[in-house]
Amino acid sequence: MAFDNFKSQSNENNEKYLFILSDGELTDVDKNTNYIKEITEKANNNKVTIISIFLTSNNIPKEETLYDTFQSHFTQGSKDLFSMSSTLNYESPVIKFLIQKGWNIPSSGECKLFVEINNSQNLNKFINLMNEAIGELNNRNNIEIEKNLIL
Repeated sequence: MAFDNFKSQSNENNEKYLFILSDGELTDVDKNTNYIKEITEKANNNKVTIISIFLTSNNIPKEETLYDTFQSHFTQGSKDLFSMSSTLNYESPVIKFLIQKGWNIPSSGECKLFVEINNSQNLNKFINLMNEAIGELNNRNNIEIEKNLIL
């Protein structure tokens, strides 16, 4: 349903983002389907960036960290969310923004928009940070569109 809403309600000039907040225990999907592949294909086809937030009560080894590969502490649920997350390279304005804010980014040149969070304070902090990054990006895009219309 989210992808249908993106098609019908979003401005095609603005970036589209889908936040998935979950404990990773996917109880509402048919386990016989490849739901991860379906979601990522729909996101790619609709030019939607997926940001996955894994909610856990466990200690987080490195807060404010993005990853490029599965980590040894990942559960099956966090692996599923990690797999659904969009992969961005370091040229992405969102990744540049997070680097500027002091986030730990792997040296491979790209990473998943997947985070682990274990308390509501950090959840609010991350969502506010993403809203700030997305807002800046959309403002830049709108300025570029206006420049192109003037030309």
